[in-house]
Amino acid sequence: MATYLSAEHGVGVRAGLFCAHPLLRRFGRPDGALRASVNLGTTDEHVDRFLDGLSAYLSGGLRRTYIVVGGSWVVADDARPVPGITAVGAPAPTTGCGRPKRGPITSAAS
Repeated sequence: MATYLSAEHGVGVRAGLFCAHPLLRRFGRPDGALRASVNLGTTDEHVDRFLDGLSAYLSGGLRRTYIVVGGSWVVADDARPVPGITAVGAPAPTTGCGRPKRGPITSAAS
C-alpha cells in the first residue's frame, strides 16, 4: 500500500512494524501496518491526495503492476530514471528498529 500510494498518488507514508511487533501481532497485523503522519506543514491538499489514493484503491485497485525486489515492493514496469546514490560510509540496512536485516522478507505462504 505504501508503494502504491507513493507511485500512483505521490503520497509518502510509512509501512512496517514501527518497533511494536507484539502489539501488531495482538492486533492481527504481524506483517506490519501503514502510518500516515500529519503536522503543521500538512496542507488540505496533502490530506485530500492521501484520501483520494485510498478511495481509488478501494474502488478500483491498482493501476500498475508491483513485484517484490530485494524484500521491498516496487513498480514492475517503472520507466522513471533512478538518480545515482553514493553509498560511501552508508550504514548497513536495518529493520527500522536498529537491528540489522537478516535476509529477504518472505510471506508466510511461501
